[in-house]
Amino acid sequence: MNPVLAGALDEGEAALVAADEASARRDIDAVVAHLSTAIRTFTAAGEPCRAAVVCARLGDTIANALGNHTAARAWFARARRLVADLPPCPEQGWVAVAAMGCDVDDPAELLEAAELALDRARRFGDVNLETKALADAGLAHVQLGRLAEGMTLLDEAMALACGPADDADTTAKSVCSFFTACHHAADYSRASSWADLLRRRGLLGPEGMGPVFLSSHCDSVQATLLVELGRWSEAGMLLEHAIATFESHLGIRSWHPAIALADLRVRQGRFAEAEELLVGKDQAMQALLPMARLHLARGDLELAHAVACRGIRALADDRLRAAELLITLVHIELARGDLGAARLAAEDLVARLDGIDVVPLVARGRLARAAVCAESGDLGEAGDSIARAVAMTAGSGLPVVEAEAILA
Repeated sequence: MNPVLAGALDEGEAALVAADEASARRDIDAVVAHLSTAIRTFTAAGEPCRAAVVCARLGDTIANALGNHTAARAWFARARRLVADLPPCPEQGWVAVAAMGCDVDDPAELLEAAELALDRARRFGDVNLETKALADAGLAHVQLGRLAEGMTLLDEAMALACGPADDADTTAKSVCSFFTACHHAADYSRASSWADLLRRRGLLGPEGMGPVFLSSHCDSVQATLLVELGRWSEAGMLLEHAIATFESHLGIRSWHPAIALADLRVRQGRFAEAEELLVGKDQAMQALLPMARLHLARGDLELAHAVACRGIRALADDRLRAAELLITLVHIELARGDLGAARLAAEDLVARLDGIDVVPLVARGRLARAAVCAESGDLGEAGDSIARAVAMTAGSGLPVVEAEAILA
């Protein structure tokens, strides 16, 4: 090999070792600097696959350690471009699903990337890549409203995560997609059924970056169930503990539990606390719903409207997350006195919820539609929507949404 190229490769390898060392001591600035050096040297050495994988790692670091999703997406895009025109290779799969599944706004985009990764994983026999691809594809199907298909893929991914998959970072991201899907589908029993196996596998626990991160996400899903059960104090304590554990072990601000706690604080009328929890999270799709609810509760209707519409646009054909935002948008439009816009939002909501079997989401969707009908003077249709919400929540074991339906 050309001595200059060999030297560049050696420099790149040394930079990766230095990045690992910096990561172990939580020196994020040094991690970014060393990964940047590795990208430069691998590119100069004519190693696009190596450079692409490091680009993906840099994007992941910037997204999850620094919270800058805009910059992270640029690095993921560069990673994909470096290998796009090469013959089929595993690296194409790895860079396709480099991002956390829950950080990809458009589920159709997530599914396309996951299917490419799944092809490469099976073509080259990479079980770790297959695990991530299955999990992201499952999450995308769930978000698109195909719950049964999505959960089947997610169960397969979790089976691999608890078995032959041995890359801790990739497995952690896969489990994150699983918990995200369970949260949006209100499938708390499925999350619980895998939690013990994941804990036995060492993927959930009080030590280590991956286990702590995943435990905080698992706690967020559990807290969501406690909120629906009306056990708000327990939910708050669980989330506060998750936040404290996350931040003391990882040295960065928490993510999933902080957003879940912010949403709870809005429900409790503790708006200043909710706002503090959401500071710096405006780039995250998960934070837009509690942000919109916070602005609505405070009467900041234009801000609430802007946040909700931004999320709905970004989510494209998503059905579950978009429905949650549309429910809030209906109430925002009614508060703004724009009945026509509220009616349009309700129509979009009804279309997205068609055929969806997620009790709290569908019930709240029907209550939002009832509010529009009542404001329009169609009291019969409003009463019918409320009656259907009451019927579907009766005996559901979810007393909060049941009470909302009865009191509507």
